[in-house]
Amino acid sequence: MNPKFKVEAGQTYAQVVGPHCPTPLWRVARLSSGVSSIPHACLVKVNNLLQTKTVSCVTLSNPQFFKLISEGTAKAA
Repeated sequence: MNPKFKVEAGQTYAQVVGPHCPTPLWRVARLSSGVSSIPHACLVKVNNLLQTKTVSCVTLSNPQFFKLISEGTAKAA
């Protein structure tokens, strides 16, 4: 992961998809290490709070997959 990059609860990301697909927005709800020592972010879809996914923070910081849209606060949706 980029040392200058820090994933935090409340940040909003756009998922990188194909050129003719809508860009889904995801908000970091919480961070966890789970069973492994690899940090993961639990994401909630901005326009459908029932849809969630978990991705590694390394994947979230990779511009091929996600783009940071807005910085978060300590309180996530």
